[in-house]
Amino acid sequence: MGGQQLLWKQIARHLSSHESKMTKLASSAPVLLRRRERNRDEKDDSKYRQNFTFMAIGIASAAAAAPFALSDSRKTTKHEEIINHTAGKRVKNLPTYRLEDVKAHKTVEKGVWMIFGEGVYDVTEFVENHPGGKTVMLAAGGDVGPYWNTYSQHHTEQVYDMLEEYRIGNLHPEDVKKLNDTSRSVRDAYSNDPKRHPALLVRQQKPFNAETPPLIAVQNQITPQPFFFVRNHMPVPDIKAEDYRLHIGVDRKTSNQDKDDSESFLRSLTLDDLKEKFKPKTVEATIQCSGNRRDDFNKLKEVKGLKWSLTAISNGTWTGVLLRDVLLSLGLSEEEMRLKYSHVHFEGYDSSDDGTAYEASIPLHKALSPEADVLLAWALNDETLSRDHGYPIRVVVPGVVGARCVKWLKKITVSDEESRSHWQQKDYRMFHSSINWSNVDWSKSPSVQECPVQCAICIPSSDSSIKLDSDFEFKGYAYSGGGKGIVRVDISLDGGDTWHQTDLEDTDQKAPNEYGWRLWSFNASPEMLKKSLRGKSSELELVVKATDSSHNVMPKDAQDVWNIRGIMNNSWHRIKIKVQN
Repeated sequence: MGGQQLLWKQIARHLSSHESKMTKLASSAPVLLRRRERNRDEKDDSKYRQNFTFMAIGIASAAAAAPFALSDSRKTTKHEEIINHTAGKRVKNLPTYRLEDVKAHKTVEKGVWMIFGEGVYDVTEFVENHPGGKTVMLAAGGDVGPYWNTYSQHHTEQVYDMLEEYRIGNLHPEDVKKLNDTSRSVRDAYSNDPKRHPALLVRQQKPFNAETPPLIAVQNQITPQPFFFVRNHMPVPDIKAEDYRLHIGVDRKTSNQDKDDSESFLRSLTLDDLKEKFKPKTVEATIQCSGNRRDDFNKLKEVKGLKWSLTAISNGTWTGVLLRDVLLSLGLSEEEMRLKYSHVHFEGYDSSDDGTAYEASIPLHKALSPEADVLLAWALNDETLSRDHGYPIRVVVPGVVGARCVKWLKKITVSDEESRSHWQQKDYRMFHSSINWSNVDWSKSPSVQECPVQCAICIPSSDSSIKLDSDFEFKGYAYSGGGKGIVRVDISLDGGDTWHQTDLEDTDQKAPNEYGWRLWSFNASPEMLKKSLRGKSSELELVVKATDSSHNVMPKDAQDVWNIRGIMNNSWHRIKIKVQN
């Protein structure tokens, strides 16, 4: 990298004239080490940290004058304490760069530098391998702070530690002051977010992400809107009904029509247009974040993403108009549309400071299917959508992961290719457990769409206690994507040795459109609980598994479906509880 080569030359010149001083400094001057971790062996923790590459950049290590490699991190124990710099804080004895120096490095060819706080970082290697490399490039040659204030999930110790591995120097104090003055003049992007119910289990404040309390989730088939789980990627838009416009058309880049013909298919609809020009429909449907139950993956090996527990899922009744009807109003026949196009893109009004909007897509056959019930919805549970849930219009794709159910819908585009957005191409995709961040090829796996069969225990909570003086009712939910209903949920009170069939609550849903979840319950007598203990301890291991109408079953262990993005965990749900005599 150009910046490192220049730095080494500067250090070498300094060494040639001050060799004796360097010997005295070598034992005390701070050193910044760059680490690289590759090819983790999931079965042997001692191999997790093999194959690091260390780059000595500080003056004290300059005598080496080159990178050096160690095959085992245990050899670096004596250096570990000097890696613990706080991200963005000034580090003594590192080179100082001016803002102009950083601005000159904003391409992979010249090196990609960026600023965070008082630190200067060379992230060229990271950009080339990171799934969001194109987004990272927006901060190339500048300050990443404003972007991270929008994508505030980056403000974690894990990300800070990773960032410090790329530290090459400090920003000049005058330039730090200049950037801070600019930053203070920019308002908090989340200051206009709506108020939320205090009972929600918050997993992240900015952007706001929260789960339904498990106790509330299983009280009713329909989740009340204030308790519906919230998944936001960016600040919540504040859109007035009278100002709302939905733009619909075909992708001119891929259309076989000439420009004039393409223009004739474009439409712009108001909220009143949608309500008055199309027939309304109400559909019961569950929406589940693809990261639901990610926390179980983290117990095996940490993955990237929000630490969702078991209720990043909710069920409701949605009212709106069929996407199919709106698409056919463009002027193309269904036959012609199916012949020329394959996908439908959805873009939201939510966007970052740089204008990047949330976008996703679904297959055209799903959008046009009369049985798929894909909605452009304006109401949830007979109530106007709240801002957190997509007011004034959101997409609801029953049976499909929540990432495709775009909120605050701004634009619909019919295309012959899948959305090129980060969230479609390099985020919500699933790989086997041997794929890691150093060898992932996002083109090798399709973007996730339909949800797998799933279930969980909501009552009691993990590590809680129950008494043996009366019957105890266990409760939870079960769900499967694609309109497949749940035919059975089984529970074990002894870790999976013996099983009992639970009771499923009645539902009005009928095949092949069973898009809502099924709540289940199971009453266990004190005698049954005592028998499950088998005299071994005062602890029970509860396990549940579900079977859907296609007789798809859940995998036994989370390890079987572990993946680097931590999505689609539908392994048997297990919890341990204590029993009091």
